[in-house]
Amino acid sequence: MNVCNYGDVYYTDWYKVYPRPAFQLLEDAILFESAAVGGKPAVNSGFSTYAVPTRDIDRKLTLLDDDRHLTATSTDTVVYPGGQVNIAYRNATLGTHEYVSALLCDSEGTPLYYASATPTSGTGTWALKLPVALDEGSYTLKVFSEQRQGDKMTDYASVMSTIAITVQLPDFGTPDFTLPADITAIEESAFEGAAMGVVSIPEGCERIGDGAFKACLSLEQIRIPAGCALGTDVFAGCGTVYVYGAAGSPAEAYCAAHENCVFVGN
Repeated sequence: MNVCNYGDVYYTDWYKVYPRPAFQLLEDAILFESAAVGGKPAVNSGFSTYAVPTRDIDRKLTLLDDDRHLTATSTDTVVYPGGQVNIAYRNATLGTHEYVSALLCDSEGTPLYYASATPTSGTGTWALKLPVALDEGSYTLKVFSEQRQGDKMTDYASVMSTIAITVQLPDFGTPDFTLPADITAIEESAFEGAAMGVVSIPEGCERIGDGAFKACLSLEQIRIPAGCALGTDVFAGCGTVYVYGAAGSPAEAYCAAHENCVFVGN
């Protein structure tokens, strides 16, 4: 069946004109856009980079749904890069394709990262880890109830609850693990699995061996001398480690290549 350009319907294959439905969409109802395919990362996987859809790709919309009433707050207003924000939410919508989602935006409101999680109840807490790569500054966390339909399908969301957060690097703490002042090298796997939180490597140390601090789960901060070389997997299996050192040092280069390490210049 075909519809010609003056409205007649007939059956033939030689001349095809198809109607396109028209509708009016209120601009205020559009919360944000994403790529029509793969524009939103997997659920329960933490923050992923939000890719602003370009004009040359298919896009999908996330529209406001007035029947959703999620509210969210947090007392974690000052957070380190890679630190955790605990979000208390109420009135989450439950069911198939229903999630609690968040956009992390810069100081001008531009989305940088997106995350989504499955709520187990209407009221709960979402522990959301910030990206390690965040620069210091002011950000806004926008939290909302969202129905995700999948690729090439419109999604629906509540009004966004906004949470203002400040990201700043921590000051170096008081070392709780002492190394000999005359140490010149730390051997491979020397402190693997050891309990330590803050470590200062003596100035005379020239090398930290492979896996030296591997699986030190409580390690948070370490100061490394400017000329100290680092082996492979030095902090493998650790959480987020803040590495204090000189700009342009091997410590800075190591951090640039490892996602769980945040370099803090002296």
